[in-house]
Amino acid sequence: MLKRKGPATAATTALAVLMLTGGCGDSPAGHDYHGGPAEVVETDSWKVPDLPAPDAPGKPDVLADLADSTSETEAPPETVGDQLTTVDRLRECKALFSFAPPDGSAVFVAGEFTDWADGEVPLADDDGDGNWELELDLAAYPPGSYGYKFHTAADGWFLDTSNPLAKWVDGVENSKLVVPDCNLPELKLAEAHVDPAAGTLTAFVEVFNSPASTGLKAGTASLLVNGEPHESGFDPETGVFEVELTGLEDNTKVTLAFALENEFGEGKKYLPFWLSSDDWSWADAAIYFAFTDRFANGDAANDAPAQCTETDATNWSGGDFAGITEKLEEGYFTALGIDVLWLSPVIDNPNGCVTGTIPGVVYTSYHGYFPLDISATEEHFGTMAELKELVSAAHARGIKVIVDFVANHVHEDCPFWTEHSGDGWFHEFYPCEPAWDKLIECWFQPYLPDLDYTNDDVVEVMTDNAIYWITETGIDGFRVDAVKHMVHNFMRTLRWKIAREVETTGVPFYMVGETFTGDWGGGAGSAELAIKEYIGPWELNGQFDFPFYWQILRAVARDEGDFGDLFSFIKESEGYYGPDALMVSFIGNHDVPRFVSHAAGQIADAWGNGSKEQGLNTPPPQPVDAEPYLRLRLALGLMFALPQIPLIYYGDEIGLAGAGDPDNRRTMAFTGLSQHQEGILKWTGEVGDARRQLAPLRRGTLEGIETSPDFLAFRRDYEGQAVIVAANRTAQPFAGSLALPSEEGKNLVDYLTDKKFVVDGGEADIELPAFGLSLLVVE
Repeated sequence: MLKRKGPATAATTALAVLMLTGGCGDSPAGHDYHGGPAEVVETDSWKVPDLPAPDAPGKPDVLADLADSTSETEAPPETVGDQLTTVDRLRECKALFSFAPPDGSAVFVAGEFTDWADGEVPLADDDGDGNWELELDLAAYPPGSYGYKFHTAADGWFLDTSNPLAKWVDGVENSKLVVPDCNLPELKLAEAHVDPAAGTLTAFVEVFNSPASTGLKAGTASLLVNGEPHESGFDPETGVFEVELTGLEDNTKVTLAFALENEFGEGKKYLPFWLSSDDWSWADAAIYFAFTDRFANGDAANDAPAQCTETDATNWSGGDFAGITEKLEEGYFTALGIDVLWLSPVIDNPNGCVTGTIPGVVYTSYHGYFPLDISATEEHFGTMAELKELVSAAHARGIKVIVDFVANHVHEDCPFWTEHSGDGWFHEFYPCEPAWDKLIECWFQPYLPDLDYTNDDVVEVMTDNAIYWITETGIDGFRVDAVKHMVHNFMRTLRWKIAREVETTGVPFYMVGETFTGDWGGGAGSAELAIKEYIGPWELNGQFDFPFYWQILRAVARDEGDFGDLFSFIKESEGYYGPDALMVSFIGNHDVPRFVSHAAGQIADAWGNGSKEQGLNTPPPQPVDAEPYLRLRLALGLMFALPQIPLIYYGDEIGLAGAGDPDNRRTMAFTGLSQHQEGILKWTGEVGDARRQLAPLRRGTLEGIETSPDFLAFRRDYEGQAVIVAANRTAQPFAGSLALPSEEGKNLVDYLTDKKFVVDGGEADIELPAFGLSLLVVE
C-alpha cells in the first residue's frame, strides 16, 4: 500500500509544474470591451501587480488555477425558458502536469484519480527536452481533491515540488489536485478601469458556460456592490456583465460580487478594488489591535455578562462592533496615524464559563478564541450586518481591516466535534501543558479539540470558511492564530484559495501569523526558525516579531539591555525573514503584561512569570510617576521609526497598566485620563502622523550613525529623502554633537517639534529631553 499511495520522498532538484491550459480568446465583434485574459487598466497610480510567469518558482499564482481554464468553442444557439446559451465562450477544465525526472526515465502520474499504480497515466516528452508533460481533461472526474505523485519507470516516486497543496492518503503525504465542478458557469474578469480622481470604476466580466449545459439562466444574474444588491448589468446576448460606478470617494474600497446560474448550479466571481491616488502598500501599514470586548461599548443591548463568574476580568465587558464603528466615525484611529485595524475573533463563541490554567478561576470566551458556530458572529459583539457596517466605515476612511482567524481548534460544543469526533477530524487528546512537546497534535485545553489537517475534509471546510468570511465582509487580511500548532498544508491551501478566489484583481490580501516565541538566537535559534518556517509566497506574508519585542522591552522598559543590544539585533535580523516579508513590530499584545507596568517595575521579570496570578490577585495600579510613561513614549517612537509594520495594542496609546492575561485586557478608557496618559495619546498621534507623512520611515534603508548604551542615532533614506532618528535612553537630558559629514551645511528639522539644527563642520549639536526621541528631516 505504501507504494500504491505514493511513498513520502526526500526533496529533489527536479522541476515540476502543474498549471492550466487554454485562454479566453478574442471578444465578440461589435462590443467596446476587450476579451481575453483579465486586464486592469491603470489610471493615476492605482494598479494591479504583474502576475509571475507560469514557470516562476515558488509562486502560488502558478498553481492558483490547477483546474480552471477557458476556451472559445461554438455551442448550440438555443434558448430554453429563461436560459440563454452563449455561442462563443465555453468552459474547459484541464490541467497540465509537467515534470523533469532526476533519473531521466519515463514519467507517469499516479493518484486517487488513476487508481494509483494500477491505472497511472503516462506523460510525454515529445520534444526530447527532458521535461515530461500531460494535459488532463478534468471534466471526466467528479469534483473534489485527489492525491497524486509522479512515478518514473525507474520506480521513483516524487511529490510535485511546484504544487503547494498536499493530501494525506492512508497516512502518506501526496501532492493534491483540486477538481472543480466543471458543469458550473465560470465568470472571468475581462477588463477593469479604475480612476480615483474621477471617482469611477468600470468592470467587464465574461461568462463561460459548461459544454454540458443547455444554457445560462439570465434571470439569475446578480451583482452585489460592497455587499448591497445592485443592477447586475448582465447582457444575455453577449454573456457579459458590465458595471459602471461613479461618485466614488478616493482612498476607499469597492467589492463586486457577481453570480449567475445554469441548470447545474451557480458560478461566482469576487472582485475587490481599492481606489487610491497614492501608491500605498502593506509595507506602509500601521496597525491598531482593537480587542473587541474590551475596547468600546456602542450597544448596551448586547452586553449580557455571564453569571458564572464574579471576576470582571474574565467576564464579558460589553465592547462590540458598534463601539469600534463609533470610534472610526469619530476619527480616533485616523488621529493616531492608523490605516489598518485588527479585530479579535469575530465568530460565535460559547456562553457560560470554563476553567483555565489558574486553579479556581473560571473564564468566559470574551476573547473569541473558542470557536463554536464558525459561520456566525458572536452575539455579544453584534450581527453580521453590524460587522459589515464596521468594515464599510473603515474602508470609507482608507483603513483596511484584518480579522483574527482561529483555525487550530474548536470548542467542544462546536458541531464539528459533536458530529465528527470519530471521523478522524481531530487529534487524539494530548495536553499541550506542561510539556509542549507535540505542538501539532496537542490540545490547549480538554474542551478545545485540536483539528487534524492531515484530513483533507478538515482542510477544505476550514479554508472554505475563511473564504466565506472574506467575501461576505470585504475584509483585507487575516491574523492567523497559533500558526506553529498547524501543519503547513492548512496555510498553503488557504493561500492558494485566497490567490484564486480573493486576489482576483491583484489587490493583495495580507496574512500575518502569530507564533509566540522567545529571544533571537543569532539566526539559527529556535525562535526565529519557527517564525521563518511559515513565511513565504505559499504561506504567510509575515509574522509578529517576538524577538524584537523581547529586545525593546529589555532595553527601554527594564534596563536589562541597552541600545547597543537593540540595534545590533535589528541589523543582524534585517532581511532574515526574506526580502518580501512584511513583519510586524509590537511593544504589547494580549498575551504579555503591559509595557508601562514593566517600565514601572511592577512585573517581576521580562517573561511575565507569575503575572497571571498577580493580575487576578494584586493587579498593578496605574503608574503615577512620569518615567514609565516617558519610557513608553520612547518605545512607541522607536517602533514607528524603525523598519517593519508597527502595531499598537489597544490601551498602549494611553499607557494602560496591566499584569498578565487577563489583567492586560482591561477595559479601554477614553475619558478621565491622567496628564501622563493624555501626553502619551498626543505623542502616539504625532509619531503615527510622522510615519504616515515621511516615506523614509516606512520604506527607507536603515543605516546606523552612532550607538552607545544610552544613545542611538540612525538614518532612514528613501528616494532622495532622509530622516535621522536620535534617541536618549536616560532620565537626564542629552546634549551633544552628532557626526554628519555628508550633510554639511544642511538643516535638520525635528518633525515633532519644528526645532532646527545646522550641520556645521560635519557635526550637528542636538538636544534631547529625558527618554526623548527626535525625527530629524534633512533639508
